[in-house]
Amino acid sequence: MKISIIANGFQEDYTLNLINALAKQSVDVDFIGSNVYDPALIDKRIVFHMVRKEDRSGRNPLKKGFWVLQYFVWLLGYLFRERKIVIHIQWLRFNFIDGVFFPLMARLLGHTVVYTAHDVVPHSVDKRRIRLLFRLIYKSQNKIVAHTKYIMERIHTEFGIDQSKISVVKHGVYVVPDGRRKDFAISKKALGIGEDEFVLLFFGIITEYKGLDLLAHSLKILKRDMGQKVRLLVAGRVQAGYEVEMARLKEDELGEEVIYLLRFIETEEVSMLFGAADIAVLPYREASQSGVMFMSYAHGVPVILPDLGGFPDDVISGATGFLFEPGDPESLCNKIEKSISHFGKNNRTVREEIIHLTSKKYQWEGSADSLIKIYKN
Repeated sequence: MKISIIANGFQEDYTLNLINALAKQSVDVDFIGSNVYDPALIDKRIVFHMVRKEDRSGRNPLKKGFWVLQYFVWLLGYLFRERKIVIHIQWLRFNFIDGVFFPLMARLLGHTVVYTAHDVVPHSVDKRRIRLLFRLIYKSQNKIVAHTKYIMERIHTEFGIDQSKISVVKHGVYVVPDGRRKDFAISKKALGIGEDEFVLLFFGIITEYKGLDLLAHSLKILKRDMGQKVRLLVAGRVQAGYEVEMARLKEDELGEEVIYLLRFIETEEVSMLFGAADIAVLPYREASQSGVMFMSYAHGVPVILPDLGGFPDDVISGATGFLFEPGDPESLCNKIEKSISHFGKNNRTVREEIIHLTSKKYQWEGSADSLIKIYKN
């Protein structure tokens, strides 16, 4: 059996962990990706087609447009060259082209198409026309993969997709290569943070639904009513359209005890940030799952998440983190204070226990095995 994974620039760690786990199964794997993926980290049994180019600077839209056109011409040629393969789409860069036109063309040529729905609909754009488009996207696939039962049930009930067409496959905990995990002392020193400071990490693309303003409110309560002082790390690219609000938060809400890295975060920096963090705070207003949660687990960092989506199934209270009432800064504040006393700072034992617990529960090999069964069916 031949499997073709189409990444469309999706998260490097997730994609590489997935394809390398699939390569250990008795299947041939083609990986259609771009220059954001390091060939040295790809299993040698995988055929890597680096046909898409990425320019994160966005300085030359004309060049970017040419690259996109070149990519789709190659992709159509690939569909015609191959015979009856399974194509697994990991992400939609252009919703209609990647999610409707390409799957239908592939199926017309005899291929099978699987799509992983990492979210039910794109965050912050849950509008009627988007829902109509995603109804068409879901109907265009042979099979849909969801990482949580919550996502599966929403796709079924909200878009009328038969449950037999949707399979739940667990998201794996990222594999951190030997030597990449950073000790807290080294990481805190590199960031100019004292070892005696309790560090919260807010990580990922920064936009409205991520709830950074909610966290800012909670930290004010923490400092005012409880006398707790913490250091906050805010790391990630600010999404277009959120720049004005981000500037306001920096100026009026977050204060001076915050370290900002407002850009794309390189792999080595990710390890340093999680190495410095005593806890990762994900104060989302709405979400179904989170790759940042699994990244935190991979580094042994406990999490604070809202009690919604699939999080209640993936957060073990007191062992891997705590849940707070969605949208409630008081509840979030209470969980931060509880985390400070429960997990403590610079706690190597906590990290080791989280890594041990979650790496067993969320194995990429198990996810790959489940996917192979879906492909064969």
